[in-house]
Amino acid sequence: MTKELSGFDFKSIPQINKKQIIDLSMCGFIDKRSNVVFTGPPGVGKSHLTIAIGREACRRGYKVKFFTAAELVNTYIEARAEKTVLRLEGHIKKCDMIIVDELGYVPFDRIGAEHLFGFFSQCYEQKSLMVTTNLPFVDWPQIFGDDERLAGALLDRLTHHVHVIEIIAKSFRLNTSLKNNKRAEKVNHPNNWKKLHVDSVRIGVILLTKVAQNSMLNWLYFEYSSPTDLGFLDFHCQNSHFFY
Repeated sequence: MTKELSGFDFKSIPQINKKQIIDLSMCGFIDKRSNVVFTGPPGVGKSHLTIAIGREACRRGYKVKFFTAAELVNTYIEARAEKTVLRLEGHIKKCDMIIVDELGYVPFDRIGAEHLFGFFSQCYEQKSLMVTTNLPFVDWPQIFGDDERLAGALLDRLTHHVHVIEIIAKSFRLNTSLKNNKRAEKVNHPNNWKKLHVDSVRIGVILLTKVAQNSMLNWLYFEYSSPTDLGFLDFHCQNSHFFY
């Protein structure tokens, strides 16, 4: 499914300032080399919004690159092993905005933390960054190997020119799952089966009566056992030429 702002359900999260999101999609912050940080629990639409804004930036002619935080660190580690870090940083310099998704979901060791710090330092006041995280800033040291000084220095650069958007809501995916479960429970409720059973019996009576009239049957008999019996109808005819 393509992530666009038109497909985001703002009504489900009234705390989000829709006008602010629309303003960000105009991409003025990219020209100012400002950053955007979306914070909130998993499943509330952070990635959807960043991807949608990133797509709009591409349509406006900006060069945008997307990484998950884990992917970014792994890319640096591989480049370091292959001695191509300078080439990687050259590609980063060509971007106008870089999206770093899911920062905080996976903690990094000392080497990974240093690579992230180097990346953020390189982008400081040179590139716009859009970051999604499930952690408040106070908990960021745990992402960087519990190094509070490193996390503090990184946050100082990231938040110097920043728009912070906090999303407080229940997970879209969880809500959808709960709604589907409730819908299934409603469909499977015994009262609904009883109603379906009775309606089916009524339809059966009408159809069988019509058939009996047209076939000039001597008599017609039908019965059903219980409201939850999915057989609905068990019928018999004296006329040996009429079978179901």
